[in-house]
Amino acid sequence: MSDNNEEILRHEFCVETHLADAMPESHWHDHIELNYLWSGQLTYLINGRRLVLNAGELAIFWAATPHQVVAVEEQQRFSCAYMPLSFFLSLPLEPGFRQAILDGEVFYSHEHDEGDRHMFARWTREWQDADTARRHILEEEVRLRVRRLSWSQSIARAGGRAPAPAMSPSGHRAVAMAERMTRFIHDHLDTPVSVRDVVAASGLHATNAGAAFQKVLGMSIGEYIRRHRLQHAMRLLVDTDMEIAEVAFECGYTSLARLYDAFQKRLGKTPRHYRLEFHEGRGAAKRETARLVL
Repeated sequence: MSDNNEEILRHEFCVETHLADAMPESHWHDHIELNYLWSGQLTYLINGRRLVLNAGELAIFWAATPHQVVAVEEQQRFSCAYMPLSFFLSLPLEPGFRQAILDGEVFYSHEHDEGDRHMFARWTREWQDADTARRHILEEEVRLRVRRLSWSQSIARAGGRAPAPAMSPSGHRAVAMAERMTRFIHDHLDTPVSVRDVVAASGLHATNAGAAFQKVLGMSIGEYIRRHRLQHAMRLLVDTDMEIAEVAFECGYTSLARLYDAFQKRLGKTPRHYRLEFHEGRGAAKRETARLVL
């Protein structure tokens, strides 16, 4: 998804199908992303981990985590549904599933349901020309698929899945070095971790560390820290009742003003406004759950 599309899709629902390609840099946006690979094999780098999606499988994750496709076979069709986080929070899902997604987990379904192939083909075909009423129907169908996925016995966390050998040896080395550094960032996100700290943990010379990181993730170490720190703050604002000042401290911001600056720059709103938006989503989820029980 291009930078322009990221701005357009930031708070909107969308479905698309395209030929998958390795991405020059990681990106992120405030959606739940549902991916389907039509054939072949695709390798992601998500949350500092290499993960593989095989043909006929679905993957779902919160795209606020920096992510990118780092390897894919040629001419592979790849479908994506982008669901705003507010939609996701309003769904009556299996509780552990919702929490794991917000914690940055990636789930995949290995049931190879032929219905997914037909649904993504139809969703993509109809989405572009659908009027408002038809788009609402398509949105409901995607929501139902996510609900079904959350309760499915055929889903599994993607951690531990072996990556495909689709990159050159030098590419694998660069990814391994970037993984080491991103893992250190994730493990120390509650501290004011610096670029110097990350480089020291990598065991590499600063120039080599920066070059490897830039090659794999398409951004500097400092930019990755800023993005991931903001994503962590977004999760805490949505999923906890922590005071905003406490969120800032927990995410390694040196002052409350820096947290506000980060939200305004990236999301165009204050942390308070961001939290209030999603309180509505949680209220809708509780009402829907109560209705189903009755």
